Amino acid sequence: MRFVALDCETANHNFHSICQVGAVVFEQGKIVQSFSTFVNPLEPFDPYNIRIHGIKPEQVVDSPVFEEIIPKLSTVFSDSPIVHYGSFDRTAFEHAGFPNTSEFFDITRVVKNLLEIKSGYKLPQICELFNIQLNNHHDALKDATAAGWVFYECIARANCQTAKELVSLFEGYEIHSHRAKSHQKRFSHQKGCNISELKIAETGILKGETVCFTGDLQFFSRAEAQETVAKLGGAVSSGVTKKTTMLVVGYYETVTTKERKAQELIEKGQKIKIIHESEFLNMLNMSL
Repeated sequence: MRFVALDCETANHNFHSICQVGAVVFEQGKIVQSFSTFVNPLEPFDPYNIRIHGIKPEQVVDSPVFEEIIPKLSTVFSDSPIVHYGSFDRTAFEHAGFPNTSEFFDITRVVKNLLEIKSGYKLPQICELFNIQLNNHHDALKDATAAGWVFYECIARANCQTAKELVSLFEGYEIHSHRAKSHQKRFSHQKGCNISELKIAETGILKGETVCFTGDLQFFSRAEAQETVAKLGGAVSSGVTKKTTMLVVGYYETVTTKERKAQELIEKGQKIKIIHESEFLNMLNMSL
């Protein structure tokens, strides 16, 4: 069994602003190859992202741009399944222009279903649960290595022999090519909380905002996101309405129905901010 664990970091909220890549090849329960490099994103670094991963502009100024490392990555991947922890890494690669030929698989989908959990599944938490060492979290190579061992632990716990056998246990979560469209239904139905029961704080940075979420959120569940909004004084809507002032977009292959509706309302004069999940986190100054 061979697969490649992947992780990347970005310079700012733009998915394509990759500033570090780590890839680790696992074969028969062993690490047989690793690749790590800084990447010059040719974009400014956001202080928020620097606080997360510690990478500064001067560290990448002489590094290759993403296009220049594609041949090396293609060699490392060598038609193997590529696993990553959370949808962010695949999305970043898509936006950065990685060829649409490799199979990508989000490990969190197995973790959540195998352990039957809805929260508490961030990489450091699962590594602690599985007794997997994770030093220097948000270093691309360290995170890729840890993610690979998490994947192996899941295979062992499920008594599987291969990656595809593991994935086949969870209907709708098979390994897929990111060029495929058939998997879209698996992304759009994250369950939220009972909005009518949310207690909205009287003050907070989202006071006066009515926030809606769409797509597949990486950093927290839909319910956690909605509860966060309420704690910060904002109202929550399950759909885009005339009251919506902010739409937070998670990962999705194409434009979602909610995003399309928001665009239509904007064209009619309604003020709606459409932002990605990473921008939302940046705005809230939340720690990962």
